[in-house]
This record gives sequence, C-alpha cells and structure tokens, in this order.
Amino acid sequence: MAYGAWFEADGKEIQRVLRELWRHMLERFFSGLVVTIEVEGGGLAPGLLPKGGDVEGTRALAPYMALNAARVLQALTKVTPPSEPIGAVLRPCEARATVELMKLNQVSREGLFVISIDCLGTYPLQVYKERLKEGVAEEKLPEEGLLREACKVCLWPLSPWADIRVGYIGLRDGVFLEALTERGEEVLKALGLKPDRVELPERLKELDELLQRRREAEEEFFRRQREELWGHQALLKSLTWCVKCHNCMTVCPICYCRECFFNSPSLEFEADRFLELSKRRPALRLPTEVLLFHLTRMAHMSTSCVACGMCQEACPQGVKVFELFKVVSKRTQALFEYEPGRDPEEPLPLTVFKEEELKEVEEPKI
Repeated sequence: MAYGAWFEADGKEIQRVLRELWRHMLERFFSGLVVTIEVEGGGLAPGLLPKGGDVEGTRALAPYMALNAARVLQALTKVTPPSEPIGAVLRPCEARATVELMKLNQVSREGLFVISIDCLGTYPLQVYKERLKEGVAEEKLPEEGLLREACKVCLWPLSPWADIRVGYIGLRDGVFLEALTERGEEVLKALGLKPDRVELPERLKELDELLQRRREAEEEFFRRQREELWGHQALLKSLTWCVKCHNCMTVCPICYCRECFFNSPSLEFEADRFLELSKRRPALRLPTEVLLFHLTRMAHMSTSCVACGMCQEACPQGVKVFELFKVVSKRTQALFEYEPGRDPEEPLPLTVFKEEELKEVEEPKI
C-alpha cells in the first residue's frame, strides 16, 4: 500500500501531466526545480528552472541521460545549501547516487527535495540520436532491446528512497505522488493534495513482471561475465583499449576527490624513470598504470556504485567499464549487505567498525 495522492491526467498525455506538475510545484512550493531540459540543437541536459521557468522545455521522460544528475547537485549545493527550497527530479540511479553523496558530505540535504520519477531505461547516445531523426523524442515505454546495458539489468525502476516518488508504471489515470518522507508530505499538501493510503494492484503487477525480466537479464549478464572476466589475463584484455582519458572517472557520480591521485605529481616521472621501467619488459605501454587506475577506482567507490553505467557511456574507446564495475560492486555490496541509495540514514560500510566482521577473509593462524 502506497501513501500519497493522485495528480489527475484529465485525458492528457503523461508528459503534459508532468509539465503541469512541475509548474504547480514551482508556483506553490519550490524556488527552483532541477529537471531534464532540451537545450539548443535538440540535446538534453539537467536544467535549473526558476519560478515561471519554461516547463514546456522539460523532457523528464526522454529515454536518454546525458549524465548522472547527482553530479549537478554536488556542484549546486556543496559550497552552500540553497536559502530557498529546490526540488530535483531524478531517475532512480540519480536519486540513489545523490543519497550516497549526501553521506559523503558532497550534496547538501538542507533545502534540497529529492523527487524520484519512475524509469524504464535509457538509450545509448547514438540510438537516441537515431530516434530523434525518426521523430521519436519522448517515449514513456522505450524499447527494451535498444536500452543501454546498464538499464537492461537495472533492478531499480523505482528509487528506494526520495522525498516524493512520481509513479506512472502500471497506472492509467494519471501519476501517483508517493510521499516517502514528512518533507514530501509537506510538498503534497502545499499542492492542495490530500495524501492517503492507496492500493495500486496493477502497478505492483507490472513492476513484478518488469523485475522478473530484469533479474533474468542480470543472471545471464553475470553468467557471461564469469566466463569473460575470469583471471587476470581476461581482466587485462578487457582494458586493452583504455587510453586513461579519465572520462569514466569524470562522469562517475561517486568519484569526488578534490585532489585525484591520478592527476597528482605522484605519477609524474622523469624520462629516465620511464626508460628504466621499459627495460623490464619488451616494451612499456604508454600511458602507464592503466590497470592501477581502474583497480583504484573500484577500491574507492565499489560499495557506493549505483550501476548507472555513465562510465561506459562516456568511454570513447568502447571499453566495457560498466560491466567490469557491475561485477565488482555487486560482490562488494553483497559482502557488506549494503545497497547504495537505500536509506540516507544507513551508514557507509567503511565508516562502521564491527568487532566480528569478514572472518572468512582473515589469514589463518600459524
């Protein structure tokens, strides 16, 4: 049973309903709203709408994600929180990454309201551009076979946490605004709505069917990766095209270090040092430390990885970064029984000391 209120469609197409919702939110509660907008040339990007902003330019249902908007919220709120309330319309992976950044003190909770919207997946950039040429810019039901690899195996079409969850999957008569926090309930009441307990059987049925397909896809994904990534040689082969451009690190919502080890003088060597290293092998690959780069990133962020897949989308060389990180983060998170983005009050695993933990990896006593 869900707690919230209907925002009626009145026969309108769902994108029109959402734009009307954004307008109401800006008129009655928020001073600004972060939501996907269409920019010059037809591209998409997160935008910040002020009161009276152009809601007609919003594209919340467009099946493309230029970047994980948690990155934007970090830039927006980290220095100082907003003095007036701002809402952020986020896909589930963006909302989950935002929760992780809140725990890392990279996104301010103060003055920021998380509004999570259902997501059935997004396309790779080239596929989305092709759809645009075909005149299909907004799709409530994107084609599953064309989705990004990360979306095909995503088990979070709904965010586990938000102030308000905007639901449309399995609904026919509008969107359901689910208040998950007292702050969310406050927003609904400001909109003139009356939250109540509501049964949504058709929604639950459709979500169950979707998750069953995704679990099967994820199981096949892991089966394939066990074959392709087993052993250090397979790992090296998977990274063979990497040129260490750092694109994957730049777009990752969890990578946030002010001073990155890989951009520091620690890896700046004299020419003679490189010559010395080259003598130990037939040839020295340049740039160096490709494997170290990816292993360090995994060690830093695998517990908080939300598997949004932006790393792989940003790779100019076609390296399957997401597939590698998905395998590692799934195991790391299972080890700690931790699900990133599940609850802003749940502490990060590496910040909690337990007297009895990870006994299975202890070295045997001599």
